[in-house]
Amino acid sequence: TFVATAFACLAGENPAGQWGFDAKTLQGDLLRPTIGPLVGKILGSATLAKEKPSSLQTVKGFRGIILADDFTKANLPTKELSVAVWIQVGKPIEWGGILGAIQDNGSFERGWLLGYGKERFYFAMASAKTNRLTYLNSTMVYAPSNWYHLAGTYDGKIQRIFLDGKLAGEAKAQSGPILYPPAAKFVLGAYLDDNEHYPFEGRLERVTLWNRSLSPEEIAKLFAERETLFPGIEPEPTPSTTADWPTFL
Repeated sequence: TFVATAFACLAGENPAGQWGFDAKTLQGDLLRPTIGPLVGKILGSATLAKEKPSSLQTVKGFRGIILADDFTKANLPTKELSVAVWIQVGKPIEWGGILGAIQDNGSFERGWLLGYGKERFYFAMASAKTNRLTYLNSTMVYAPSNWYHLAGTYDGKIQRIFLDGKLAGEAKAQSGPILYPPAAKFVLGAYLDDNEHYPFEGRLERVTLWNRSLSPEEIAKLFAERETLFPGIEPEPTPSTTADWPTFL
């Protein structure tokens, strides 16, 4: 009992970075972190949502938030990582980005990104094993304008995506250290690389990054601790099988 209680208290602790959105953190064209050193530079314009919970509401002209022009200065995870966000997609697009440092230019594929497509969320990452990105899609389709808790993890062997606290996909194509590009920006709220720039449209609340792989139990706890703050949110059903997760390279 003591061990289980102690483990529960540690769930999601010690993030490498966290960005929330309220009057204290969103100041002019700057986003100040709630945890960590990285101050974001807002491209275009952004505002706070009028409805609770306090969150980023993108407006016309929003182009993303640059957390580091040079990702190598951001001290990003190298062997394991976890990233999580509370998100409401306002406009589905084919290549949507939430948080990451990525280059996906023809056959040159490096880095990682938590993002979304027209129907499903995804967690993309590359390692030296393949020299390519694996885009791991969630098994469940999201509904625009609904709140979700989305998370991606990588433990050096298995890449996982979680939706509303439940496992929604895993892949074993990658292994070993994360393979980063020589140059990339660390970006929140956009899919941005050398030849693509697709800003996010919708609402974001509490984006968090860890330099370790959170366990499924920790992810479930992160969802359960705060789900009542988000109107209309309901846990997604557990997939009936994990034999064939939707991925593409």
